Amino acid sequence: MGNKELVEYFKGYKAMKARHAYGPKGHRGMSVLIFEESGIGYLEAERLHKQFLKEGRGKDDWERRPVLFHPGGKRVLYGYFATKEEMDIFNRHSKGKTSLKYDMKSYHKMVVEPMRQMDEDNQKLTWFKTKVAKQQEHSRTLEETVSIVASKLRMREAEIKIIRQRATEQHEECKKEMDYLEQSYRQQIDQLNEDVVKGELQLEKMQEEFKKVHLDRCHQLEVDSAKLPKDTQVVNDEQQEQRIKIDEEIARRKLIVETSLKDYEEYERVRQELIKTHDKRRREIKLRQLQEEVAFEKEVERERVELLEKYQKKRQEADSDAV
Repeated sequence: MGNKELVEYFKGYKAMKARHAYGPKGHRGMSVLIFEESGIGYLEAERLHKQFLKEGRGKDDWERRPVLFHPGGKRVLYGYFATKEEMDIFNRHSKGKTSLKYDMKSYHKMVVEPMRQMDEDNQKLTWFKTKVAKQQEHSRTLEETVSIVASKLRMREAEIKIIRQRATEQHEECKKEMDYLEQSYRQQIDQLNEDVVKGELQLEKMQEEFKKVHLDRCHQLEVDSAKLPKDTQVVNDEQQEQRIKIDEEIARRKLIVETSLKDYEEYERVRQELIKTHDKRRREIKLRQLQEEVAFEKEVERERVELLEKYQKKRQEADSDAV
């Protein structure tokens, strides 16, 4: 069995390498398994040592009458911790080979202290693992909390957007309603003005027709009067009477036209005064309306600014607390 085969045979004990003792007559029946130079290496070697003892193949068993072969011819291996003297013997039987170099060190220094340090390191590692686990759990809890809060905030923001959208829609509806009302009242006013204008035009037309009828009749009477003889000596009583009637009728009709014209002039004068008065009142009403609208918008602006400043202050206080 070569070195590699021997290490492979005991691979469950984590031996690093193996050496065989050879003399002039060949293999001397001694081999050394070399373990890691640490507390772990020592414990692995000790575990193998105890396994040999448990199976009856320890040092004492070897020094008594050892069983060299299993039934069937397979060699029986014995093993134990080597002493300094045994290592010297091994090196003497390894002539031609490089001697194994070794140091005798304190068990307390090589095993107890490293194992104690390892135990302390394990305890620290366990403590750190526990701490890290708690921190991770705390982080997960915070992440879940933040996620829940963020989800709620998103829901609230969505609700606020819906509320704002509804408010905007209501504002637009209100504006449309106001525009409709304004248009409706404007149509009523325009209709009233249109009716008045129609009446005024109709009166003006009647006045023109009235004047035309009487003036045309006066003109016709003047034509008829002109056909009568002008010489008083030739004109008989009937013609004279007819001329007088024509002149009286012309005078009467002219008087009617003049009276009607004076009445119409008075009407137009009063109408113009009314128009001026109405325009003045319209300006006053419009000015008062605009002043009320401006006062109302100022009040709206003041209330909205107060609301804005109130919540800006709350936001600044929240930011300060967060810092």
